[in-house]
Amino acid sequence: MTTRSILAFAATAALLNASPVAAQHDHVDITLVQDVSGKLITGTSHVDGGSPDYHFPVRVYERGFDSVEAFKVFQSNSPGFTAPESTDGLPLGYGLLPINTDVGFNFKAFNLRDHGLTNLAYWDGTGPVEFSPAPAGHVLAIGAAQVDGGGNDVAGDPAFTDTDANGGIHEHLTFTLGGGAPEYPTEGIYMWSLEMTMPGLTASEPIYILHETPDAPLTLDDAVGWAEENLHVLGVPEPGSIMLLLSGLLAVGVGRRRRG
Repeated sequence: MTTRSILAFAATAALLNASPVAAQHDHVDITLVQDVSGKLITGTSHVDGGSPDYHFPVRVYERGFDSVEAFKVFQSNSPGFTAPESTDGLPLGYGLLPINTDVGFNFKAFNLRDHGLTNLAYWDGTGPVEFSPAPAGHVLAIGAAQVDGGGNDVAGDPAFTDTDANGGIHEHLTFTLGGGAPEYPTEGIYMWSLEMTMPGLTASEPIYILHETPDAPLTLDDAVGWAEENLHVLGVPEPGSIMLLLSGLLAVGVGRRRRG
């Protein structure tokens, strides 16, 4: 994608962001709370006449794209982002978010085994689940922030919303997939990763969002199951953790040589 095309796509995404389209799948938002250590935790919630039914932690979410014919892009405004205003039903060890505080996100690169790091992955939906970096020129945008399959983290929006006087939020962002112009992007299933941020709290563990295009094979559930099973592979260890592991292995090796 040329610089001119990227700028045009960013402008289109910003325009479309003002007019979100309806999502195709059941409404399950990303629910944010904090734990006792002051870390953001992601999960889901469901209200059906009584106390909310919460599930924590949850790190994989799925949805479907809709087509936007005028711009030849795929788009969805779900999953949204919520946070409770009451502790009613919250499991022990979890609390409400700080009041009147910004909520943000960053894109995170993740590990695809043989393919290395990427910030936007793609699977055509056929055969065994096997994600690879998104096709060249494909871009996933959330407002002005976008990823293109490169191996780097990308700064997102540090304040896409803020909590109210009770610590609650309910916000829907617009996810726009472009890059296939003059045709639509390649049909299939796309995956990207976000970390959620708030001043004063530790960022969340990376979450993974998967969207299928309208004419993709009906294998999104397979992709979600694969992501849930491979969280340990997708996660990229911090440099300090790698050094600690190497130091431990070195110490074990030295101890064995001495005993020999």
